[in-house]
Amino acid sequence: MKRNLQIIFITLSLLSIFIIKSTFNHRKEKYIKKQLEQARELFEQQNINDAISVVLSEGENDKLPLEIQLEISNFLRKLYILQNNYGKVSEYTFKTVRLSKELGNDHVFWGANIELALFFKRTKNYTAAIDSLQEVIKSNKGLTKKELDIKIYCLLSLCDLYILTAQDNLLEKCILEIEKYKNYFSREEWQDVEIVLNISRVKYYLKNNQIEKSEVLLTRIQYLFMVDKEQYYYEKDIAFKLVLAEYYMTVASNQKAIKVLEELLKYAKEQNNSYLQYKVLEMLQESEQNLEKKNKYLEKMLYLKSEEVSLMNESYANNVKDLIKIELNLEKAYKRKIILYRIFLLGVLLIIGQVFYMKSIIRRNRIDSLTQLYNRKTFDKDYSSLVEQNTQFFVIILDIDNFKNVNDNFGHLTGDKIIKLVGRVIKEVLKKSWSKELSGKGYRYGGEEYIIILESSSKHKVYDIAEKIRQRVERYSYGKGLKVTISIGIASSLIDRGSVLKRADMNLYISKQSGKNKITLE
Repeated sequence: MKRNLQIIFITLSLLSIFIIKSTFNHRKEKYIKKQLEQARELFEQQNINDAISVVLSEGENDKLPLEIQLEISNFLRKLYILQNNYGKVSEYTFKTVRLSKELGNDHVFWGANIELALFFKRTKNYTAAIDSLQEVIKSNKGLTKKELDIKIYCLLSLCDLYILTAQDNLLEKCILEIEKYKNYFSREEWQDVEIVLNISRVKYYLKNNQIEKSEVLLTRIQYLFMVDKEQYYYEKDIAFKLVLAEYYMTVASNQKAIKVLEELLKYAKEQNNSYLQYKVLEMLQESEQNLEKKNKYLEKMLYLKSEEVSLMNESYANNVKDLIKIELNLEKAYKRKIILYRIFLLGVLLIIGQVFYMKSIIRRNRIDSLTQLYNRKTFDKDYSSLVEQNTQFFVIILDIDNFKNVNDNFGHLTGDKIIKLVGRVIKEVLKKSWSKELSGKGYRYGGEEYIIILESSSKHKVYDIAEKIRQRVERYSYGKGLKVTISIGIASSLIDRGSVLKRADMNLYISKQSGKNKITLE
């Protein structure tokens, strides 16, 4: 009897624990679903950061049912896409692929793979992009209208990738496969498909220099846009403008190309679409003949890439343990995804390399190679810009005294060494003097002459900086019994903005004429 009571007691205790745990889990799931609803409301209000915070506050938990984990992962993936945070997007895309495959949720699995293909394409990993799209097509039977839409979208995307990888045979097969489904679409819907398909064909013809064929198709596309009443494919007009600009560039109508691209750039900025901005800037940089404008586009491209890499680096640095954990937890069936993931990381490294390459090009155009100060061209640009603004600034002109004698008596190599050392002194003094109230740049103006632009309202601080530079140059030990000094002239924008440079030069002349190795400040 006593033993039976013990068994009943243990059974009831276990049942109670099970009920309490089930109740707790149910409440937890209910709470998380409520959090997701709140996050979706924030998402609809464009409060992306708040939406992410709400989801992450309670959302990530490996003990939750797989369905809820998938819902959280897929939602976070979409949120991070809007942030252009590619590191996080890749993390949650792979997680979504794994969970959706495990649960047999085809639609989420397809969506995540398509997103994966887009990222691979952006990082120029075309083979990996093709693989991801083919995986969707392979598992998509096209039995429903929605499934067919997804399949056609993947096939159209493959056409672009086959053009980029010069796989003409596969491109032809892909086009035939798309046209096979024509009767499954309404007339209006098919017009959209035809527009996108013809855009790909134009790209192919332009790549192979078949200009007449591309012109025929461009005319056809323009007609389809006139009669088109269906927004079946989002931003097909953007794709058309890009290929139209490409056509103008091919036939050397660069000004027409620039006009189309400038409109696209404005749109991309309004939509905060950094990928489109970069693509358009790349084409503008290629089309533009003016060197100054080319450099301007290049600088903007560098900024966009730097922002992109910054997000990637931040995400990977903060979440490397989680990424390793995700990779280790993938089952053997997903080993191929791990390979794709590594290819994606290689793409990230290629982007970083691209940034440094562009940075080196820009530096060559803006920096004096001997002193590593900004060059004369950069000064002219910066000075003109400041003259047009309301900011108060000072111009300091510095010139090495008796420099011709240095070259004549000690040689040009010594002369170059002194020019370099004076440049280094200017950089170091400016760096140590920088503050919110005072900032500046140093330039090599030409030969042994330097210029500093200081944005400041304090005459005394500007003089102190000039004096520090003068004293350091004078005290430096150059060897060979060589003594080097500099003369300095300073002028302010307070008197007349348009003549600051001229007045600073006049003050330098006064310093030279009155004994050298001194500062003249108006």
